[in-house]
Amino acid sequence: MKKIALSLIFALALPTMLHAQEPNEEQRVERMQKMTERVAKRLKLANENEEWFKQTYTAYLLALEEVQTMYPRTREVKEDTPNEELLKSIENSFKRSEAEVSVKRTFLAVFSEKLTPAQLHEIFVPSRPQRTNRGGQPNFGGMPPGGFPPMREF
Repeated sequence: MKKIALSLIFALALPTMLHAQEPNEEQRVERMQKMTERVAKRLKLANENEEWFKQTYTAYLLALEEVQTMYPRTREVKEDTPNEELLKSIENSFKRSEAEVSVKRTFLAVFSEKLTPAQLHEIFVPSRPQRTNRGGQPNFGGMPPGGFPPMREF
């Protein structure tokens, strides 16, 4: 009986798990819009530049996304991967980096028409706040301050 119940739960959950792994177009666009909104808010744009910025920044994100699909990253390298494939992966990585830099330079010229150098810096070299734990100390890899947690005695 337990095996049947577990099998039924697994069979019902499997399509949900598979669908959750691949974001659909709607989720991708929504994520991109939220990112654009956050950057626009952080830049404190004037009202007349805000709509222009959102359209241009969305085009910028789409161009970067296109580069990433043209030159996909190699996720996992196994011991038996042929040398030619490894060299091809390295070459793809270089091509992706070059294409990303090209897109960034192109959009730097476009953004510099209406944005200040400080705003450009925030787009292309964003400052990210350092993550901290609850005590306000820097959080390095999720470890509590002072190293490992104390051992419990039983």
